[in-house]
Amino acid sequence: MFKKALGILLVIGLAFLALTQIRHALRSPSERLMWRMGAMVEDFNDGRIRQLMAGFDVDFRDESSGALKPDVHSALAGLVLAERDPEANCFAIKAAWVTPFEPIFEEDETKAKAEVELRLTHTSRGESCTWWEAKALISFVYRDGDWYLHRSRSVNHRDRS
Repeated sequence: MFKKALGILLVIGLAFLALTQIRHALRSPSERLMWRMGAMVEDFNDGRIRQLMAGFDVDFRDESSGALKPDVHSALAGLVLAERDPEANCFAIKAAWVTPFEPIFEEDETKAKAEVELRLTHTSRGESCTWWEAKALISFVYRDGDWYLHRSRSVNHRDRS
């Protein structure tokens, strides 16, 4: 009886995973980009830098600072380690959209660009304050069935608190 129940649960789990993969495969490029950006903000908020960086193109470059993908990875890893909320024992900085993410796609839907504005809030010991009103122009490339952050520019780095 136990083996039969376990087998049924395994089949249900595998069916759910298969449906999730099929659903992802059937998404349009624009839906995939919206999903990618939502996942990247969620990964940042949870301090999951490795997953966040998976959304960056291997040739990523921030044109405002000259930073490349490894530079951004190092900076974010340091930030996650340094900015911990001691009460909640989690990453203390959270990002939220100030304006909705609305990318503009090129005709062939292999490239897109967007003007983004995110509010980064720092919380420690129950007190929250705006750490940075981040603004940037960003561009993406669509490759191998997924979107990658390719360039950022006009980033207001100097406006951080």
